[in-house]
Amino acid sequence: MDQTTTTMMYFVLFAVMIIFMFVLPSRKQKQERQKLMESIKMKAKVVTIGGILGTITKIKEDTLIIKIANNVEIEILKSAIKSAEGGKDTPVKSNKKNKPEPEEEAEETEVIDEDNDAEVK
Repeated sequence: MDQTTTTMMYFVLFAVMIIFMFVLPSRKQKQERQKLMESIKMKAKVVTIGGILGTITKIKEDTLIIKIANNVEIEILKSAIKSAEGGKDTPVKSNKKNKPEPEEEAEETEVIDEDNDAEVK
């Protein structure tokens, strides 16, 4: 073999390695992400890429409304969802008056103020 053929073989081998190392795994991740976006349903528990936990209450074209606490809902992009679990196929009716959820009673905890060595409740 001459030098030109050897150089071309190394170039082709390098190109094939790049494809297997970067392009194919990226394509697989993109397909998994697309499946996640398509599987998002009402009442699903979600985790955002920012670490916010919530439940989907409304689905729009590019955004979701998620409930993160009693009477607290935020609108996020669908692309901000890291993972989703569960959910129902039935939509939530927004014109129906929702009963407020009973608030859970917080346990009384003791907090000690280190500066004053006093107990705070």
